[in-house]
Amino acid sequence: MTRRGNKIKLAYRATFQQPIGPLNPAGFKLATPIEVEIRRKGSTWAAFEITSGHQFKPITPQQRADTLQHQMSLFFAKQLTAWSVWRYDGDCYARVDPGEYQIDEHEQAWEVLKDA
Repeated sequence: MTRRGNKIKLAYRATFQQPIGPLNPAGFKLATPIEVEIRRKGSTWAAFEITSGHQFKPITPQQRADTLQHQMSLFFAKQLTAWSVWRYDGDCYARVDPGEYQIDEHEQAWEVLKDA
């Protein structure tokens, strides 16, 4: 049996190669992989570059995180890693497994408490 615990903040991370379109209008070839994080920004989900923390301004924030995940193919030539899920509080991040959280109809994440 599982129960809903406290609200938690989640972020989704993946690594991509070669920005295209609005992220690279001049078409420069970039060899360095780019780590992308999708996290809440106010009432929407936005895409950020992990290393710098800067938001990708040409990528429009969305109401759902999975919408942004699917749109990344419009902005990068190749996805190098699968999306992983991270719990965060301020600057402290920890990777979480799918059974450790639930997402409700309002896109709010909750920790899952397992009965002993």
